Amino acid sequence: MTSLRTLAFGVAGVWLAGGFGDHSYAGEADTGPLVQERIISAPVDQVWTAFTTKQALESWMVAHAEIDLRVGGLMRTHYDPEGTLGDPQTIENTILSFHPQRMISIKATKPPASFQWKDAIEKMWSVIYLEPVGPGRTRVTCCGFGYDQSEASQEMRKHFDAGNNWTLDRLEEYFATKVQNPASDRNAGAIGEKHDGDALTLLAKSVGGEWIHESTDENGSVFRVRNVVAYAPDGKSLVARSWLGREDGMFAHGTTQIWREPGTNEIRFQNVNEAGAIGRGRLDRVGERTLVWDWNAYHPDGSVRRFWIDMIFPDDDHYRMVMRYLRGDGTEHEIMNALYKRVDQSPERFLPKSKKVSG
Repeated sequence: MTSLRTLAFGVAGVWLAGGFGDHSYAGEADTGPLVQERIISAPVDQVWTAFTTKQALESWMVAHAEIDLRVGGLMRTHYDPEGTLGDPQTIENTILSFHPQRMISIKATKPPASFQWKDAIEKMWSVIYLEPVGPGRTRVTCCGFGYDQSEASQEMRKHFDAGNNWTLDRLEEYFATKVQNPASDRNAGAIGEKHDGDALTLLAKSVGGEWIHESTDENGSVFRVRNVVAYAPDGKSLVARSWLGREDGMFAHGTTQIWREPGTNEIRFQNVNEAGAIGRGRLDRVGERTLVWDWNAYHPDGSVRRFWIDMIFPDDDHYRMVMRYLRGDGTEHEIMNALYKRVDQSPERFLPKSKKVSG
């Protein structure tokens, strides 16, 4: 008997299958698109990441994945942990078009060797739409096209109707249990780990002293950062301030509030920087000594940019900060990778001029 895992054999069963739906095959064959909608309890960016990144796919749906996210790029997957990408059971889809966090269309260009309906699947393509429908909720609409009245095409339609429902069930389970943060998918082994304390508990270890980083760019220019974390008036929430600078001095960069959202275990934060941008997001603990900051920055001109920071504490007096942002093509770009150390008091070169004068 064929398992549902085998039935849902696409990059997602959604994509190779061409869609979803409950259909009757008695009488005239149904040649219209297969369509099904599902509301997923996760923000649209996280659902997009779950479908379009290697680490996320391998953490919830397939054993092996490889994605070249561009028009004409390939999406290759394999469900068997003992299999390898490129062997006869590898599934290959070609990306036809995409709008980051909104839509992707793909076509199955190489089904696995055991697939029964190779001629019928050559006529098919799929479009997947993502739509935000409220805080932390996304409507996933999957439309599959290219079915005809032939017996093979209709049998294939039944096959994917069942397999794709399996895939959507897995997607729902994934977001019901995972740390809901796209950046945490880069640390897939940490998802679901239990810890003594949460993100706020780990971050509170940075209270006391000051945190500094100093490095030299390729052009010889010095780059400096200074961060200070303190308890808020409630004794539980945190407030952080940061300064940036080079040889000509330091300037105030941003102020951040970090708190536990009332009535939940969710840790949230908000930041205002020197340019007037407002950053709002979530803080998650994804490893024993790892935090992930995930936020949208809302700029005065109305534009919005997506950022992540992985914050790793190798010991109590150091942390590494790896910062990324989301490009327009849906890929991530690293813009900072810096090691900070804790000091009792920052050297004078890390202080703004007004602080130097006042002592």
